Amino acid sequence: MEKENSHVADMQSVFGGEECMFIYGTSQHNQRIEAWWCIHRKKNAQFWMSLFADIKTDGWFPGDYLDKCLIQFCFLPLIKQVVMPTGV
Repeated sequence: MEKENSHVADMQSVFGGEECMFIYGTSQHNQRIEAWWCIHRKKNAQFWMSLFADIKTDGWFPGDYLDKCLIQFCFLPLIKQVVMPTGV
């Protein structure tokens, strides 16, 4: 299990109370969500990931707090509009 998953399991056990809110399993149990993420990445996310990687590689994004806030302010509304159209 990856480190992030153990953190999620810990948080869900704290916020979920007595109920078991986290299921451990092999990756074959994640095939549907993994397939969805693959399609989502190919259709929507890869463009944005490449764009932001290029901005960083070209030296336009040092990555400090203000830069992150400005990127979110400028691009998040556009990304939401493209990735989550209102007709869905």
